Amino acid sequence: GLAGEQHELVSADVMTYLSAPKRSSRRFTLAVVDPPSFFNNRGANVSFDINVDHPELLRAVLGVMAPGATVIFSTNHQRFEPRFEGLAVAKMEELTPRTIPEDYRNRGVHRCWKMAVA
Repeated sequence: GLAGEQHELVSADVMTYLSAPKRSSRRFTLAVVDPPSFFNNRGANVSFDINVDHPELLRAVLGVMAPGATVIFSTNHQRFEPRFEGLAVAKMEELTPRTIPEDYRNRGVHRCWKMAVA
C-alpha cells in the first residue's frame, strides 16, 4: 500500500539524506525515527550513540518536517536518557506503555514518543 509518487523508499546515510530536502525546501508530514542504539563505520569515520547523538538527529528530522507534522521517535536502548530540551515541538507525548507488546517480560527494553512539530 505504499506505491505511488507520494511515497519514497530511500537507502542512505540519514544525516546526508536529511540535508538534501532541507536545501530544496521539501517538507514531510510523518517521520518514524527508530535509530540503532549504537553503530560504528570506521571506513566512513561515522558513528552513532543514541544517548549522545539523538538530539542532533531529532533536530535534523524536525528541520525537514512541515508545521503540525508528526514524528514518532523510538529506541530499544535499555538505559536511554532522553534530552529533548530545545526541540521545535509543539507537543510531546510518551507512548511507551502503549507500544510495548503484552508478552514482553522486560518492560524497560523500549521507549517511544510522539511529537507534534511546531
